Amino acid sequence: MDDIERKTRANWADMVNNAPLVGLAKVAAQHMALHDIEERVILTCSMDPRHAAVLNKDRVVKIQSALSDYLGLNVQLRVVNVQSS
Repeated sequence: MDDIERKTRANWADMVNNAPLVGLAKVAAQHMALHDIEERVILTCSMDPRHAAVLNKDRVVKIQSALSDYLGLNVQLRVVNVQSS
């Protein structure tokens, strides 16, 4: 198992805590759940609608960038089940 596989197999909380995330981007990531990793580069996460207010496009980009830095890959973050009230 290579380093990237080891990191992506870690639980979501470990990835979020070890990635260079700060502020509301980190808060948003902490309220997500990882559901799937496709091709080692597409991470599909969901978020409880009660926490959707902390998520916007800018924060998705920041989370995606921090995870890319942490994993050493250009990852794509796909967030599903987010609904604003």
